[in-house]
Amino acid sequence: RNFRQLEQGKIVIYATSMSVVRETSERCKSVRRLLQNHMVRYEERDLYMSREVQQELGYRLQQEGITELRLPHVFADGIHLGGSEELEKLNEAGELRGLLNNYQNEDVLTAPAADDGDDDDDDDDDDDDKMCDRYVSHNDYDDDGDDYCNDNDKLVS
Repeated sequence: RNFRQLEQGKIVIYATSMSVVRETSERCKSVRRLLQNHMVRYEERDLYMSREVQQELGYRLQQEGITELRLPHVFADGIHLGGSEELEKLNEAGELRGLLNNYQNEDVLTAPAADDGDDDDDDDDDDDDKMCDRYVSHNDYDDDGDDYCNDNDKLVS
């Protein structure tokens, strides 16, 4: 499979939703937060939920000559960027922002409505809708790994 062609214009994260191994869970959460802080739209592929995804990552890492299966693994335009440590180093060096500029989430970049100074909360959005607006993409887990936004932009606990 030609992942560079299939994933053109995409950030893909191979991670796990299983939180039994704390260190792995923390690394996956760290990468999600880092990408969310950079307001980047990404696709997450969960190894815990799919044997097919496990095999796909194994194939990709083999093609890249990578023997380290330590999660997460992040790809941009089908090219391996690294795991949590590599992304943290790029971020600390100020290089990550430049790499991620092409993947900005347009929904997050829109300016919020101006405050009219009225203390009435007269909008029809409930708190769950507001909470989901903070997520970068649908079906992303929150920091605890148990809440997510469904397809209707409702927060599900």
